[in-house]
Amino acid sequence: ITESICYNYITSNDSSPLTRMKALKESKERYEEWKTTTPNHVIKNYETYIERDSDMDFSIRNHELIRHTTVLYTMVGTDMAEKLVRAFYHINKPFFHADIHQHMKEFSSHYEAVKKSYLSGLPKDELEFYQVLPSLLQDTFRICRDLASFEDENYSPPLFHLSYQELANRIGIRCQEAQRLMNKLKTVGFVSMKKKGQKYKAGRRSKASVWKWNYSLPITQEVF
Repeated sequence: ITESICYNYITSNDSSPLTRMKALKESKERYEEWKTTTPNHVIKNYETYIERDSDMDFSIRNHELIRHTTVLYTMVGTDMAEKLVRAFYHINKPFFHADIHQHMKEFSSHYEAVKKSYLSGLPKDELEFYQVLPSLLQDTFRICRDLASFEDENYSPPLFHLSYQELANRIGIRCQEAQRLMNKLKTVGFVSMKKKGQKYKAGRRSKASVWKWNYSLPITQEVF
């Protein structure tokens, strides 16, 4: 979506195997310490969108940050994306020469580039609607539209499953607020509920609601 920005990282050319081994050990320790003071939903988001997606090749860490940012734009809310990228810096700081201010400045720059690309892909009427939405509803719009564009073992586009709690976790808000956001998108016609989910009870598993996205879907492409 945008050109790679040159970051200052330890690479295979400027660090010995011993230095890299020590950095890996410190990074792991920082990760475990970070988890002790971080809410569970933030840890889950990090493990889903950052840790599992990282190939741990620190010689291309700039590329990794750009790739993470591109994914985060449609997977989580804006505030959550910033939290995860800050955590990414904090945990992997042993590998970085750049300070946190430069790191976040470059994240913000790429995030804006991804936003520009995303908006250019919306039809005119949807773009006009999206731009007048409050930030949390924009987050919800992006998350739902993205989920509706992928096929899983149970549903094909434009159907998708999403619980209020999952949406709340992705944005970083309370479950009741997430429900209100989905109801607003449903009221204006962007989504419709096809099957209501159910809450967890003893002896019964919880199930996410099934939704249908009623407007355009993005052309999905792999993020390299």
